[in-house]
Amino acid sequence: MIWSKYFQNPIYMEVTRKTLLSEDLRPLIMQYCEITQGMKLLDVGCGTGSFTRYLADGAEGLEITGIDADTVFIQQARVIAENKGVAGKLEFVAGDACELIFPDNCFDAVVSHTFFTSVENPGKALSEMMRVVRPGGMIASITAMSFVNQTWHKGYYSAECTWYEKLIDLEAKVWKMYQAINSIANYTKGIPTSEIPHFFAESGFKNVCLYPIGKAFSLSNAAMPANEKQEYITGMYEAERQKLLSYMELEETGQYFSQDDCDQYLKLLLAKRDYLLRNIGENHIWEWQGGANALVVGKIVK
Repeated sequence: MIWSKYFQNPIYMEVTRKTLLSEDLRPLIMQYCEITQGMKLLDVGCGTGSFTRYLADGAEGLEITGIDADTVFIQQARVIAENKGVAGKLEFVAGDACELIFPDNCFDAVVSHTFFTSVENPGKALSEMMRVVRPGGMIASITAMSFVNQTWHKGYYSAECTWYEKLIDLEAKVWKMYQAINSIANYTKGIPTSEIPHFFAESGFKNVCLYPIGKAFSLSNAAMPANEKQEYITGMYEAERQKLLSYMELEETGQYFSQDDCDQYLKLLLAKRDYLLRNIGENHIWEWQGGANALVVGKIVK
């Protein structure tokens, strides 16, 4: 089933990237990936271009191309880049990571974020990355060490949030429906993060390096600007609304989730959205999630 419709739609892809990579980490990631001014980079499996833009802000004069097989993501990546005034720095193209459309030895480095755990043929994809990188160039992968947050708390909502318990119940029910119809296993056909360092080594890289990249996110975090909180709150509501409505069009959904369930769930999601927007400066709820990513870097010797 289409990734951008039934798993992670473009809005979800954008807002959840706020939970994965903080601004504070960018200098470290640039250092670990050995990305410096004026380099030519390729971001494979770029989605809506969040990581592509993240890197573009890390050094002057970078020439970055993002590629993804999902044309919906590429279209959205171009729109977002235009809206943010960075379209001149970036190029986004639709294409298969296992058959890259670029000539040999044309990039200084190739990067990917949450890619190798998802691509169906990681060996072929890596071979193509190695082909398009110049001798001495770098290939870097960032993937989650676990698909489940190692730290996760549902928060301390006050008694006035009479919608909370029912929302939690329906969240469990809608997740069960998603998994029954379209399991997450359909989108994680690559290799586990635990195998990526050895995968790089046996593919012929030299000096394979492994770096830990932490992640922690909460709307209660006073370090997060109010405008970013607002974008996340409104974005997550709209992303979930669009995803659920896409599933409600499927005949088999009725076996697990009724139209009444749908109407009630969307009403409760709206109540949560509005509550969070009214209390955007709160520092008490601490519904939060955290975990770790692994950044693996290898150098090409040709």
